[in-house]
Amino acid sequence: MGLLALLGEKQLEVEIMLNGDASDENSTLGAIASIHEPSNSHASDSWQSAIIIYNSDDNWTSSDITLVTVNLTNFPTKEELVYVIYHLDNNSTNPYLQWKNLKRPDFPTVEQFLLIREMEDPVVKGPIPFPPEGNLVLKLHLPIPSVYLLHICAKPERPPNQTSGVSFIPLTLGQVAITWNDHYVNSK
Repeated sequence: MGLLALLGEKQLEVEIMLNGDASDENSTLGAIASIHEPSNSHASDSWQSAIIIYNSDDNWTSSDITLVTVNLTNFPTKEELVYVIYHLDNNSTNPYLQWKNLKRPDFPTVEQFLLIREMEDPVVKGPIPFPPEGNLVLKLHLPIPSVYLLHICAKPERPPNQTSGVSFIPLTLGQVAITWNDHYVNSK
């Protein structure tokens, strides 16, 4: 759910082509693109775009891998853009698979628990400078199921304001939850 927070407020048109033809509604591939344009009143906010590309067929899994070419065109050229790629799939980000590989312990050791927790988050690549001419071509390998999120953003004029009301809530031995108020941050 955290990756969905990177989506902007305005949806953009996406064209999916399979072997030179437009894909139909029965395709396992899909994409959602969005943009966030900052209000002029907050210099800590910046222009952003997010593209989610997924390969899914309900609850079916497959060892087949689809090679996808992503063409991003006409991005702003006067701004200092960077992009980050987030990736989720059943092999590289699967805590359940890691737990099974550890022989399904009822009470994982601290070391085993850390290994399982390491598989929770998406694989992250970047930040990488976006080409200055405003066009980017990426080749992605998407197994079924998998999700890629490409997040492109401009450098803000200044850093965001500080958070307030930071609280640490103990959960278990060695673990805490941290909460805060970001009302004054003024950025996406």
